[in-house]
Amino acid sequence: MAPLSRICLTAPEREPPHRTGLQPYLLVGLALLCGCGVAKPERGPANVPTTSHEQSGTASDKPAMADDERGLLTPVAPNPGAKEPAMRARLVAGPEGLAELALDSFEPAVIALPQGAGPHPLVIAAHGAGGRAEWHCNHQRAIWGPNVMIACPRGKRRFAREPERGYYFPDHHALAAELRCLEALLRRQFGVRLRNTPALYVGYSQGASMGSLALLTELAAYQPWVLVEGGFNDWTRQAAQRYAQSGAGALLFVCGTSGCSKGARRSAQLLRAAGVRVILRDAPGAGHRPDGPVGRALVDGLQELLAAIPAWSNEKATAPSSLLPNGE
Repeated sequence: MAPLSRICLTAPEREPPHRTGLQPYLLVGLALLCGCGVAKPERGPANVPTTSHEQSGTASDKPAMADDERGLLTPVAPNPGAKEPAMRARLVAGPEGLAELALDSFEPAVIALPQGAGPHPLVIAAHGAGGRAEWHCNHQRAIWGPNVMIACPRGKRRFAREPERGYYFPDHHALAAELRCLEALLRRQFGVRLRNTPALYVGYSQGASMGSLALLTELAAYQPWVLVEGGFNDWTRQAAQRYAQSGAGALLFVCGTSGCSKGARRSAQLLRAAGVRVILRDAPGAGHRPDGPVGRALVDGLQELLAAIPAWSNEKATAPSSLLPNGE
């Protein structure tokens, strides 16, 4: 693996993240150290689409907690044999039991921490354009329950001074770099508390379409994939063969629009011809959204997907009414 400092510096520099307080669970000894310079991001495009379910929530404006405040931060001494510069990483408490993991080259990622010592499986979920990592981490946490760690990359602000207007991923190269840094830092941060198996990737809309391109070179770390309302247009025979040869075994498409459904079926033919088990779930007429009928279709498809992947066969996905209301 490349030095973590190099991994975290493979994307454009970002504005320093906002930080809040610490969460008791996070006493894992938290200070992998990230000496990455940062600069204010350029103003994001004004015409990135935003869907209504992703507009809720606001960015935290609370000041950062000092390292020794309340005595909750316990640094871990850097590995004496490590050749790369020490990396600085902080977990801080967020709203609704979520946490933030500071990545100095990116906006902070959002984490839903599991219960118990583990080892826990890892789900990484990427939002759509104009979306918010908090919403998607809460959504996935409600589906997976307390045994799974959920990590959600935040992307770049659409407007530098208005985080409440959502985030986006500039392109699939930027998403790949952010995911690479996040996954590597999680592995270093939590060690044996994370299961030594690839992360399951869930992408919605832009997170699915860009994720299906970004992760073709990262298949050893992310498998299987779950692509919701995106990621159905760019499959080629070569890409399908690469996914099959990775050992991922299966892939889930979830659609709420006819365009997604038609595209997923076309791509499924390529993937199946390469030997991939493709699971398709539709929520006809539901529209472009991750919750409601699409969320229920996701949970239904996950049951079949998990049964097909030995590393995930003991996990369960449920559809809580609080996040997946009927009729929406």
